[in-house]
Amino acid sequence: MAVIDTGADWTHPDLAPRVRGGVNILAPGEPPGDDNGHGTHVAGIVAAADNAAGVVGVAPGADLYVVKAFDRDGSAALVDLLQALQWCADYGMQVINMSFGQPASSPALARAVEALTALGAVLVAAAGNGGAGRPVDFPARYPHVLAVTATDPRDTLARSSSRGPEVDLAAPGTGIVSLWPGGRLRSLSGTSMAAAHVAGAAALLLAAEPGLTPGEVRDRLRATAEPLPGLSPAEQGAGLVRPDRALAAAMPVGADGDMAGEGQGIQEGPAAAAQ
Repeated sequence: MAVIDTGADWTHPDLAPRVRGGVNILAPGEPPGDDNGHGTHVAGIVAAADNAAGVVGVAPGADLYVVKAFDRDGSAALVDLLQALQWCADYGMQVINMSFGQPASSPALARAVEALTALGAVLVAAAGNGGAGRPVDFPARYPHVLAVTATDPRDTLARSSSRGPEVDLAAPGTGIVSLWPGGRLRSLSGTSMAAAHVAGAAALLLAAEPGLTPGEVRDRLRATAEPLPGLSPAEQGAGLVRPDRALAAAMPVGADGDMAGEGQGIQEGPAAAAQ
């Protein structure tokens, strides 16, 4: 699976066993290192190794590919995001975590999402951190992307979380302890952290049932979510993601399940920010 973000500290002892490769869109030929920290934190939530140290990711057995498209300030030009998505298409990424968002849609970004879905990729994105007054960001707002809001330890919606009819799921996103560059740990909050939980759940589900299509993965995660009392569908979608329930409903098929396909063209356009 791929994490499109600020890169990652692939030498971190909790990440090193899981990172299988990646790309630096901003500096081609250079390793996709993390000069911000956000990407390392997100990658840790998704797939930190179960090695009796630090933290354990949602999918600690996943093969992780680091795609650096965001700079040290946590910003990215749309052209770089599109190149990152094209790389994911070219290399057959099955799950793509997009813990970022922008307020405006882009025809090129919409086409990229459609192309990746057609190739068999499950796309997960942060709903945004604009609070009650701001709608869900793009790309989370697109129909084929799992849009994720953030909850707090009391299973209520984080005040900063965006919300809207496009929301599919909620996940923990307040005070989440995960990895930080330099072999460290740090606590962060936001829908970025929540999206990473759902991406990890999607990776677990595909490992158990590799023949599932992106639509079937989305449907399974929504069908097995836990509705939270007091939260509307615009705040939680189908409810709190429950990987345990999704896996309990899985029917292993024993297929190889390679969802890779031929890369499709992705074009250019404007900008996004990490959530």
